[in-house]
Amino acid sequence: KSPTKSPTTPNPTVTPSDAPTASPTYVPTYSPTVSPTNTPTAPPIAGPETKCSYLGSAWNSIKGEEKEAAKNLGYDKCSWENPPLRNPIESFPWWNMTNEEQDDADILGCDEVSWDSQIHHYSSFYWEDLINAGVKSCATKLGYDMQSWDEQINPPSSAF
Repeated sequence: KSPTKSPTTPNPTVTPSDAPTASPTYVPTYSPTVSPTNTPTAPPIAGPETKCSYLGSAWNSIKGEEKEAAKNLGYDKCSWENPPLRNPIESFPWWNMTNEEQDDADILGCDEVSWDSQIHHYSSFYWEDLINAGVKSCATKLGYDMQSWDEQINPPSSAF
């Protein structure tokens, strides 16, 4: 391991201190900061760019075009407020939805990534599809492998 290149400390200590540096170095270090700093030293890990913006909303709070889009997708008060997979549309990945269904999902703030992850939950994806979608590592962390995912044999306890 080689040391990181950071600004020179005017009065370095001989031994490590228990306090973080006064200002962030903006470069990786090999050991964690002992206590939290006010400013992150790295940007947060990016997640999906969009989220289904109406996810978790009460049915009665949805109005106008959004309510019509939800109805077009087959939702009613019961299926909307009791996820997951209470509505048949949720069993379809984005690529199996019609253009009209995708348009209605878009009105509700969903795109392909957010629909497949937050509504469909990758439930009809095969292991290879998870790899292509870049989410295999998430399934692995939940205890899945190819056999337990594709064939539903010995699913991990996280599946229940």
